[in-house]
Amino acid sequence: RRAAELANEADIRMRVPKGAFDGVPGTVRKAKPDKSIRTAGRDRRVPLPGTTLSREYKGVVHMVKVLDLGFEYEGRRYKSLSAIAKEITGSHWNGYLFFNISNGGGKRA
Repeated sequence: RRAAELANEADIRMRVPKGAFDGVPGTVRKAKPDKSIRTAGRDRRVPLPGTTLSREYKGVVHMVKVLDLGFEYEGRRYKSLSAIAKEITGSHWNGYLFFNISNGGGKRA
């Protein structure tokens, strides 16, 4: 009973400190994903360059092409999808929500 009382009062670590098992034989660390596969600094939500995104808004279909750096809409370059969504709607929108992108959505050109 006394052990249970002490355990309830003790500050208990919920996680092992980072590096606690470094250098200990028999321990296995998870491999970090190879980030060199994707373009460095590229947002994972943005589809690959060459992808065409489309969105119907007020009866008009708007097409956006994904570029290496930014996007193209009606012959103009934009840095973000939010800027394009604002151009289309006249009010601020989250570009990923406006174009319904969750995990690399869009249609390949």
